Amino acid sequence: MAAAPSGDLAENELRRQLATLALAQVRPSGAMEALAAAAWWNMLSRLGFRLPLVVVHDFGLLLSRARQGSRREVLRGPAAVGTSGAALSRYQGLLAAVAASEVIEDLGSSPLRDETVAVILARVIGDVYLRWLGRPRTVEVHELPMSSPSYDRDRAELAREHDPSWALGLIQRLAEHDRAVVARLEQVEASTLRLLGLFSLQAGVVDLAELHQVVAASGAADVIDFSLQLLPSLLETKRRTAAQRFSIDGYASVERRGNVDALLPGELAHDDDMFLLKALSDDLLYYGHERQQEAARRRHALSIAWLFDGFDPVTRTP
Repeated sequence: MAAAPSGDLAENELRRQLATLALAQVRPSGAMEALAAAAWWNMLSRLGFRLPLVVVHDFGLLLSRARQGSRREVLRGPAAVGTSGAALSRYQGLLAAVAASEVIEDLGSSPLRDETVAVILARVIGDVYLRWLGRPRTVEVHELPMSSPSYDRDRAELAREHDPSWALGLIQRLAEHDRAVVARLEQVEASTLRLLGLFSLQAGVVDLAELHQVVAASGAADVIDFSLQLLPSLLETKRRTAAQRFSIDGYASVERRGNVDALLPGELAHDDDMFLLKALSDDLLYYGHERQQEAARRRHALSIAWLFDGFDPVTRTP
């Protein structure tokens, strides 16, 4: 039997992952949130973490709520009846603890890049995922398609087509190790993420791996805090406070000398004879600009001494 095309496999995996969003416990959520979760899932897949999309969705929305129009909230109350309901109730408690964490408050002060959200998820959930017996052993789909009509489909309908109960194993394991998950989150240094936010990152395997190592590194807080304190002094611009005729920055004064493009418009109202007379007398008025920063001129003296055998340095005679 011929193998299914790679496009069909990716679309089927996308629907299977989107079906797990019927178990999502963070609201509000729609097609745009599902698309963002798929982008985070693809980055996590490059790092070797193929989590259920519902976990990526819920934790990712809590981490990235600073760039959302409304505050993300964790659902309350019984989610379902039976074993899955008990697991989802404990899962709600874990998400509530994550949302109330001081790290989430610090991270919420500025929006995070998708790459940063992905590596934080790998840092927080990675240990529990590696001990999850239900994690996929074989990989057929490396990335989820980012353009598909399945994002707009009803999640309950997708859940009826693709049973999402396979994701409950990791959800239950996360709820059982809730203290370890929150502790991992508390170890994330907000100063590290602020420093990384100053530089542009390209979404690649090497970049994500290096970023994950930086976020997971311990003992780097002092170095990063020193770097954040040092950067403003390095980026500070210094100018001399004086007027000049160079066309940079804003106007600083009105001068008697300058270029034609800096001439005051009122000077053009004179008749030809008066204008020529004022020009010859240096009576025209020009706008003066801020003085540009000029490097100090240095003079170097070179001293050369000629030495000869028998030369008397006092009489300057041999």
